[in-house]
Amino acid sequence: MAEGRAVDRRVLQRMTEALHSRGPDAADLWTQGPVGLGHARLSIVDLAGGAQPMSSAAGTVISYNGEIYNAPELRAALPGYRFRTLCDTEVILAVYETFGPEGFERLRGMFAFALHDPVRDLLVLHRDRFGIKPLYLLDLPQGVAFASSPKAFVQAGLAVARVADGPLQDWLARGYCLGEDALLAGVRRVLPGELVTIAGGRRAESRLPALALPRRSPPPSRASALVQLDEVLLDSVRLHCRADVPYGLFLSGGVDSSAILVAHAKLGLPPIQSFTIGFDVGPRGGKGGDAEPERARRLAQRFGSEHQALTFTEADCWTYLPRVAAYMEDPVADYAALPTWKLAETAAQSLKVVLCGEGGDEVFAGYGRYRQSWLRSWLRRLRGRESFAPVPERSAFRPAGGGPGPSRLVARQLRDLAETLPAKLLLRLDNCLMAHGLEGRTPFLDREVLQFGLGLPDRLRLSGGTGKLLLKTWLQREAPEAGAFDRKRGFTVPVAHWMERSARRLAGLLADNRALRLHLPELDAGRLFREARRETAGLRWQLLFFAVWHALHIEMPGCRDAVNVDTFALLGG
Repeated sequence: MAEGRAVDRRVLQRMTEALHSRGPDAADLWTQGPVGLGHARLSIVDLAGGAQPMSSAAGTVISYNGEIYNAPELRAALPGYRFRTLCDTEVILAVYETFGPEGFERLRGMFAFALHDPVRDLLVLHRDRFGIKPLYLLDLPQGVAFASSPKAFVQAGLAVARVADGPLQDWLARGYCLGEDALLAGVRRVLPGELVTIAGGRRAESRLPALALPRRSPPPSRASALVQLDEVLLDSVRLHCRADVPYGLFLSGGVDSSAILVAHAKLGLPPIQSFTIGFDVGPRGGKGGDAEPERARRLAQRFGSEHQALTFTEADCWTYLPRVAAYMEDPVADYAALPTWKLAETAAQSLKVVLCGEGGDEVFAGYGRYRQSWLRSWLRRLRGRESFAPVPERSAFRPAGGGPGPSRLVARQLRDLAETLPAKLLLRLDNCLMAHGLEGRTPFLDREVLQFGLGLPDRLRLSGGTGKLLLKTWLQREAPEAGAFDRKRGFTVPVAHWMERSARRLAGLLADNRALRLHLPELDAGRLFREARRETAGLRWQLLFFAVWHALHIEMPGCRDAVNVDTFALLGG
C-alpha cells in the first residue's frame, strides 16, 4: 500500500512472480490507486471459481493463503449474502462485510490474508492464531509492502539482503528467530493471530486477541474425556479433508500422525496415500531410525493406505541442504527440514495436500520438557521458590482475564504454542511444503481441538513419566499395533554422524568462511568442525546452515544455479 501515489504494477508483478512455487496454478494482480494486491494460486477448493485477488459486489478485495475448513457452515449461516462462487475465499469477504473484523473469530482454519475495504479506505492484514501460514511486512518511505515470503521484497528490489544484528543474536542462540523481527534487516513478521490495519500507507493499528481458556466443572472422567476426544478429533480430521484435489498423510509412525490415520479410517473415508521416511547412516552405523517407519508400514497395511517409504541418505543431506536453505529467507536451522523436504518433493508428484501431525505435542502435552517442568515445579513448591516463565504479552495465546490463571503445565504449553511452534516448526513445515506447491494441513491445530486439549485436567495430559496421556490411551484402544505407550525411538536425522564423517572437509571449507568470519570473528570454526565433538554437534549444524544460508541469500541473492550444487561445492565457491 503506497502513501499518496499509485502502486507500481511492475513491482507488484515481481513480488507475485517471486511466490510462484507457493502458487503455481495461476497468478493475477489488482490495483486501485495506492493499493495493490497480487496472488499466486495453489488451487484446492473450487478450482474454476476461486481466482484471486477476489472482489465482492461491495468492492471489498482480498488476497489470501490458506483454507477455511468451516466455510460451508459459515456460508449456510449467512443466507442473506449472495455468494458467486463455492470458494472459501469468498466466505472471508462475506464474514467481514457482515460482522466486521470481529467476525474473523468465526473462521476455523489456517490463513494469512490482506483485505482492502474501500468504504473505510483501509487495508487489513490478518493471520490465524496458530501462525500456520506466514505473513511479512516491510515499512518503506513510500508505504507498506507485505508478502507470504521475504523473497518477494528482495526480488522486487524493495529490500536489500542484509542480516539484522539484533535478530542474528536471537537466531544464533536457538537456530530461529522469535517474535516480530526476521533475520533479514527491515523485515517484520505479522504475529500469529495479529490483525494489522494500514491506512494512508502507514500502519495504523495492531490488535492481538487474548485466548479465553476453557473451564470445565466438574472435570471429566477419563472415560468421558475419551468419548469427547473421539468426537473432536474425528470432526477436525473430517474438516481438514475437505478438498477438491487428492490429499495424503505424512505418517511417521509416531502418536500424532498415527492418530490422524486412525481417525481418517474411522470416518469411513477412502484409503489415503501415506508417506514415511527412514535414514541410512552408512556401513558404520547401519540403518538408523527404523522403528517408527516400520510401525508406519504396519499401520498403513492395516488401514489400507497406499504407502510409500523413502530412505534419506548421507548424500541426500549434502544435496538437499542448499535447496532447503535457498527457500528459507526466514531461516530455521532444524535438521528435520531435510527429510521433510524430500517427503514433500515426493508427495507433490501426485498430491496437492497432505495431513501432518504438528501440534499434537503442544496441545496434549507430549514433550519431555513438560514432564521435567512438572518435576521442577513440584520441587520448587516444596522449597517455596516456585516460578515459571509467563506467556509473552505480545501473543494470541495470552490468557484472557476474568478468571483463575492457567496451571503451570498449561502455561508452558501456551508459551510453546506462542513461540516455538510458529517460529520453528510451522515455518519449517510451510517452507518445505510450499516450495513444492504442496499444502500442509494440521488437524491438531484446530480451535476446537485446542479448547478440548487445554480444558483437560493436567492428570489426563501428563501423569508420572507419560505425556499426552489421553491421546495415547485413545490410540492404544483404537490401534494397539501403533504402540502408543512404547518408548519413542529412532526418528532423529543422523546429521551428527554425517558431519563427523566429513569433519576434515567441512573444517577446511568453514575455517575461513565469509559469513562466520564477518558475524563471529572470534570463532575458530576450523578447529570446531575438525574436532567434531559430540556435544558440539548442534552448534556445528547451526553454523553450517548459517554459512549455506548466508552464501545463498546475502552473498549471491537471486543466483538460482546455486541450489543445483551440493553443500561442499557451494561453500567451496
